[in-house]
Amino acid sequence: MLENPQDFVAAFRQAIAGLYQVFDLAAEQPYNPDDYDKPLCGVSSQFDRPDEFLQTLLDMMRIFFEPDPPGTLYLNANPCFLYEALSDKSIQLGYASILGDPGESFSSMLHEKIFPRLAELGYQQDTYASAYFAICRGHGQGGKIKFGDDLICESTMALRANISVDAAWEGLYSAIKEESPAFVQRNYVGLSFDQSLGDRLRVSIWLIIPVHQA
Repeated sequence: MLENPQDFVAAFRQAIAGLYQVFDLAAEQPYNPDDYDKPLCGVSSQFDRPDEFLQTLLDMMRIFFEPDPPGTLYLNANPCFLYEALSDKSIQLGYASILGDPGESFSSMLHEKIFPRLAELGYQQDTYASAYFAICRGHGQGGKIKFGDDLICESTMALRANISVDAAWEGLYSAIKEESPAFVQRNYVGLSFDQSLGDRLRVSIWLIIPVHQA
């Protein structure tokens, strides 16, 4: 029940305005230099693959708001890992969303579909500074998320992802000393549940690519 509908509308307006800016700032091509009043459909049309970018954005939101996170050092509920990777220098935001075959494991997807798809899009592994993997699964791949989940362990090991306990302490120590965070890992993984996937996995990826390497 909405006890304060107008507050809801105000917050929703802000959310839509924020997403509009996200699309506009990450756009791959101009809309129209002479048209400064782009509609929502116009701002999304500035992408080479607008449906795929939208899917990655939705899956990142799933990860950040997943009600059953597998632990504290994953991408789940931690958009700060993305914030901290961005500086005041220009970057390219690479993106891709890949759907696995029924029953296919993450490790198989990684080598048979994910890496080839990234290479096909021109995203070479030695060009990006950070990568964010939003892994979504349905009932057939394990259902709801739990601490120590096999899938999160498999994906973390395969990608050497997320921060270790030692790295977390180093980051905390750096914060106390008011220094830059000491996180050096390039890959981050989060896991979420989407019952519509059945026994498939969907992996959405954002890549932070320095412009001079793009």
